Amino acid sequence: GMKTKEVAELLVGYRGPVLCDLLETERKSLADVASVKEYSPGDCVVGLEEKPDSMLVVMDGTFSVKAHSMGEQTEMYRIERGGAFGDVLFALGESKRESSLDCVNKGSVVLIRKSDIDSVAVGRSGSFWREVTTAMEYWIEGCKSRKPDLLSGRTTNGNETG
Repeated sequence: GMKTKEVAELLVGYRGPVLCDLLETERKSLADVASVKEYSPGDCVVGLEEKPDSMLVVMDGTFSVKAHSMGEQTEMYRIERGGAFGDVLFALGESKRESSLDCVNKGSVVLIRKSDIDSVAVGRSGSFWREVTTAMEYWIEGCKSRKPDLLSGRTTNGNETG
């Protein structure tokens, strides 16, 4: 129905890890099997204790990504329509989450489980996950070389003084 069409458009337009390795036809099939979940302000959408075997893409509303350290929660950033959560850990097959997601403004998300992807990448799911992981590791290595500047908050466009 209408929902599936909207989900398909969102997934076909998504540019991040995991889904970018799926064909457009596979993404459309994914829209049929993925679940849409609705949340209200204050809801915990993804907790730290949840296994990172899924990712989500925001359809509408605003969601807060929080880091956890020594019992403290800190909001890192917010995501809205088209934004994703959990895709990097999902791609790497990590075993533990380091951030959680809460709902700020009422909205809905498309939840994509590993089993959903396996069902649409049928016949190539083993090699599919290997490609995803390799691509992610390569991407992370590339980020690491640029990390120091990001961490110190400096810009690298040559405008620094001193």
